[in-house]
Amino acid sequence: MEDLGSFKYTLGIRITQSTEGISMIQDKLIQQILSEFNIENSRPFTAPLPSNINDLKSHDLEPCQNPPFHYQHAIELLQYLVQGTRHNLAFSTSFMSQFLESPSEIHFKAVENILKYLLGTKELTLQLGGNNLQHDLNTIIGFSNANWGGSKECKSFSGSLIYYQGAIGWRSHKQKLVALSSAEAEYNALTECSQDLFWLKQLLYEMSTNKCSGTLFSDNQSAIAIASNQIYHHGTRHINFRLHFIRDLIEKSKIRLQYLPTTNMVADSLTKNFPIQKIKNHLKTMFGNEESITRYGGVLRKDPSGTVHLNKPFRHNSLRSQDITPYIIFLFHKS
Repeated sequence: MEDLGSFKYTLGIRITQSTEGISMIQDKLIQQILSEFNIENSRPFTAPLPSNINDLKSHDLEPCQNPPFHYQHAIELLQYLVQGTRHNLAFSTSFMSQFLESPSEIHFKAVENILKYLLGTKELTLQLGGNNLQHDLNTIIGFSNANWGGSKECKSFSGSLIYYQGAIGWRSHKQKLVALSSAEAEYNALTECSQDLFWLKQLLYEMSTNKCSGTLFSDNQSAIAIASNQIYHHGTRHINFRLHFIRDLIEKSKIRLQYLPTTNMVADSLTKNFPIQKIKNHLKTMFGNEESITRYGGVLRKDPSGTVHLNKPFRHNSLRSQDITPYIIFLFHKS
């Protein structure tokens, strides 16, 4: 066995370890992508998608007769970036993947928009661990959201982010069934997020003798009520039994489900197109900016010594996660 030194580069991700934590960036790979599509000398865009996103869902669009580039290949590369560190591209990439079969000219322009946004944000670095969070803060935090009827077939988009000393897992995808209400769409998203959160809890337990607590946040009071009360409701009688998995987790105290205002819901950016200012605000939080990590609507707070705590009296234990966090990030991302 040979010691090759510090872990610095893998799968297109450049990794830097220091007392400030672990930083991960895909700048070299992004530069290669920009060069391949001849974007590197273009004017950077400030948002991944244009504001007229509803126009992209029109059923009357004709397929592009002279494609400027290979549409499917571009989406494939963007999805690879999303799988690594660029969760801020998760929704835009997932949304544009709806048009793989016969993209029109407007779809090509939208993908080019994403690439030009990538040009202006290629230096974004995902920060994990470090001094931002106390190493024995063993609470996994999940954020879940849905955009009711956000796809071209009126199916909803689910978005979730799992936070454990940094953003280590995220989803943005179209739900399989048409939801009959926003509460149902949010409930579907909650169940999906609870699966990821519970899986991570089990993984951390297998890697340690201690248990982590798990807290899942939603901005929909109706979905929280459905998940927290195992009572028959006429309006939800059609919901598939497997989606009630979250009820079992809550009843057995495997996870906690709490309300978080929409203004502080970081998973919101994984379900819909956002205005520029909201994009900037969420970037600070999702990529691990120290100042904004403590601003999850009061979810986390710092005491005078700089130690970060949850505002609720959750139990903490002593598992030190700094050494295992880099490996978890590759395990369960799904776009």
